[in-house]
Amino acid sequence: QITADDFMEASNIASIFANVWLSKIDNESKEEMILASLLQETGKFILAELIISNNKTKEFIDLINSGEDLTKIEQEILETTTSKTTAEIFKHWKLSSNLVKMIEFVDDIENCEEEYKQKAQILNIIKTVCNPKELFTEKSIEKALFKSDKYNFDKKLLAESIIFVRDKIRGVN
Repeated sequence: QITADDFMEASNIASIFANVWLSKIDNESKEEMILASLLQETGKFILAELIISNNKTKEFIDLINSGEDLTKIEQEILETTTSKTTAEIFKHWKLSSNLVKMIEFVDDIENCEEEYKQKAQILNIIKTVCNPKELFTEKSIEKALFKSDKYNFDKKLLAESIIFVRDKIRGVN
């Protein structure tokens, strides 16, 4: 079972990964993207509370254990996603609309405004490889590399960044 500590660790690693990868592909907006990668899972804590208060914990855990995609599970059970919830929180806090827009559409790239699409795609890839349930697993890496092709990012630079960060967190020199 995934704990709050797992989400915190994944968020921290996501910001490290964002720093490494974005240094290679988009140094100009790196700082903003690192912040977004660290904060994009903020809504998870609210959704977790909703799942518990609506007595949906067993259903949620069963779906996770079945291998179903977490975003699809959230949508099915709560009719929203972490990224949409996080964006709503940040709108309420009156944070930068740029930050809000790129996070809001992480799981809905097709409907993202063109201006924010590339940043949402970057966050989507980071979220994929830094998924707390599959943190830097072969499966999450494969999904991230597939998305890099789909979104027209340099697959080699992504792979190098993934290997570098994965080795660092595993203590490989």
